[in-house]
Amino acid sequence: MQKSGAAQRRAYMRRYQASHRDRIKELQKKWYTKNKDRMAQYLKEYHKQHQRPRWMKTLSQIKQRCNNPRCPDYKYYGYLGVQCKLTKIGIKKLWFRYGADKMKRPVIHRIDTWGHYERRNCKFMEKVDHDQLHYKNRSKCRQILDGVTACRS
Repeated sequence: MQKSGAAQRRAYMRRYQASHRDRIKELQKKWYTKNKDRMAQYLKEYHKQHQRPRWMKTLSQIKQRCNNPRCPDYKYYGYLGVQCKLTKIGIKKLWFRYGADKMKRPVIHRIDTWGHYERRNCKFMEKVDHDQLHYKNRSKCRQILDGVTACRS
């Protein structure tokens, strides 16, 4: 069975690249040093276009601390039974409902700290306001489950 024209070209390119590896590396290095600014601009644009939305990163972090026992914050969330019941669509709606896209440092806040991560129990707020809220409630913290600290508001 003969190879098609495209398959023959690919096979030839693989053989050529294997036998001329050093020459190819040298030419690539020369091109990258010559076009350093052009590559920097290209990478900047590429990362801007392919960056995950901030609300997706937040959802990923929530899932980690609720489901992954190796996560350092698991003992405060998943170990205590807090579950992530948010979906991509749900967290996106929360993100835009509370205007987190206009905030400097948005963080997700559970209204009932013993409740799960779900749309009716979460809201986005500025990190500064969130920290003030939790420092105010710090006196209500208590030790539970072998030294794990959790705040009850």
